[in-house]
Amino acid sequence: MTICVDIVTVADPPTYSLEVAHRLRELADCRLLVSKSYFQSQVGMAYRLLDHPLRVALARRRGALLHIDSQSLAYLSAYPLSPPIVVTCLDMVTFLPEFDDPSYVSRNGVVDRAYYKLLMRGLRRATRLVAISNFVKSTLIDLGFNDDAVDVVPMGVDLRVFHPRGPSELLPVRSAFGIPDSKRIVLFVGSEHPRKNIEKLFRAFALLSDLSVVLIKVGAPRQPQRAKFQRLAKTLGIQDQVLFLDRVSESILPLLYSVADAFVLPSLHEGFGIPPLEAMASGTPVAVSNLTSLPEVAADAALYFDPNSTREIAAALRTILTNAHLRDELKIRGLERATLFPWMRTLKGLLNSYERAIAQSGGSPPGRATTRRFEVP
Repeated sequence: MTICVDIVTVADPPTYSLEVAHRLRELADCRLLVSKSYFQSQVGMAYRLLDHPLRVALARRRGALLHIDSQSLAYLSAYPLSPPIVVTCLDMVTFLPEFDDPSYVSRNGVVDRAYYKLLMRGLRRATRLVAISNFVKSTLIDLGFNDDAVDVVPMGVDLRVFHPRGPSELLPVRSAFGIPDSKRIVLFVGSEHPRKNIEKLFRAFALLSDLSVVLIKVGAPRQPQRAKFQRLAKTLGIQDQVLFLDRVSESILPLLYSVADAFVLPSLHEGFGIPPLEAMASGTPVAVSNLTSLPEVAADAALYFDPNSTREIAAALRTILTNAHLRDELKIRGLERATLFPWMRTLKGLLNSYERAIAQSGGSPPGRATTRRFEVP
């Protein structure tokens, strides 16, 4: 039997959803339901909470399993949608006040409080939850969800896209961004959300002033964070050594990974960690935080540090940049580690979760009260 799946995603779909939707079409009758853009304001949020569920309900095909691709869209299943509904939980940052980003959302506004309530209600009404790591699953359990209601399905990496490159491919990249061969490169890929710990990264990078090194930061700007980081770079005297790349094309990103001498991710909280996995697949030595899901993903293929310690971050980067033997060892381990995360493994895990959701959709989800479900975008 071919499973009919409608995957709901945001206006700018993440890699996870694009990869899953593209590849799943060979195994299931799959569609991607892309959200419209909504204004980032209290009024915009209120409109989203009313408009988006209606749009999803109208767009969803009769009898289709609804796969909501992020916990931040779980408000969709807070309404009376028909099962089966599967929600992927990329991380649980939304439910951890210490990681709030006040420039985007707070817990003080009436609309914001309604949003958080709907998110939790939506997660509890879902037929099944998919956690992208064991760490995310453990967080869900800590929040009161039953172990047997959550499937762990890790993300993947495409080794045809992310792999080591030769000098002839990489020289044009340096030239395009004005980075001479004499400069070594440290790469960071990620958002400017507070949990990414960019301030500590900049302060650590400033401690490497005796090395001839450039920090490339790839990721869309957020305000007021971007202005704050630019001021900090100037204060630290590293403004000429930090290159902000807001967005790069799908063809350039793999080359940036491969040209880098080290990849760094000092996050305080990660649900999985696609960038370090892509860096490992590209043959680049990786230094990451020792917190949350990152040790689970990178295992023995990375150098770890305490992300709360500027000196530890700097020491890890210095070690990679100055120890050729370690770089070679991390490269070998990283390449081996990346082979354990093919997208086909993700697809098989999702299909298993879909089948469980379909099988149980005639009754109530394990450990949850019986509730009538409704359709979501």
